[in-house]
Amino acid sequence: MRTQRVLNYYGSKVQAAHHYPPPKFDTIVEPFAGGAGYSLLWRSHKVILRDLSEPVIAAWQFLISTPSEELLRLPLLKPGESIPLDLPAGARALIGFSTMLCGSHPQRKLVASSVRAPTSYWGLARREGLARLADMIRHWNVQVGGYQELENIEATWFIDPPYQGAAGKHYDFNSSSIDYSHLAGYARERRGQVIVCEGPGANWLPFQPSHTHASAPTADVIGRRRSSEFVWLGGAQ
Repeated sequence: MRTQRVLNYYGSKVQAAHHYPPPKFDTIVEPFAGGAGYSLLWRSHKVILRDLSEPVIAAWQFLISTPSEELLRLPLLKPGESIPLDLPAGARALIGFSTMLCGSHPQRKLVASSVRAPTSYWGLARREGLARLADMIRHWNVQVGGYQELENIEATWFIDPPYQGAAGKHYDFNSSSIDYSHLAGYARERRGQVIVCEGPGANWLPFQPSHTHASAPTADVIGRRRSSEFVWLGGAQ
């Protein structure tokens, strides 16, 4: 099943979701939603997304609540053009996360380099793809909030927080704001199947190597490099 990217979000698991175990339960919970790559792969499941980032949740809520015909009327941008300010906040967030190659906060202007890979940014192909996808995920539950606010239901818990250390510094709510000891206990206590993602050097759970992939560039890392991913599996596997 092909996965449609929604947000060009830093750390998104859209391309890597198939490396993780498939869900054992009808419900998937992502307490750190971001680009929700795992849920997108298994989009027919009942999905519960939470994130502290208001722009992230605004983008998801706009997508799942807006009729496809209205999504197809969202304005297209030429490289260097800015998103119209008269659009709803959710629409600006949805488009803004596609104006750059990778980031944790939506941008207002479509980057000039988008001309070299138009399908990777906001444009006709992305808009049409999202209009098709919206009808497949209208059953999702998406809300602003922290991981602590979620009820401990029996589900597949895909926990993909900002990574411990420098790799997790690129988010609005970054690794410096997370109590990883608390998060470790939280992960161990979840009912059902638990999949926790991390990077090299993380020590708050006994992580094991998962896979390597080409990581997206960031403001301080130009170009792509190979990145090692680690995982901790708990509960029903």
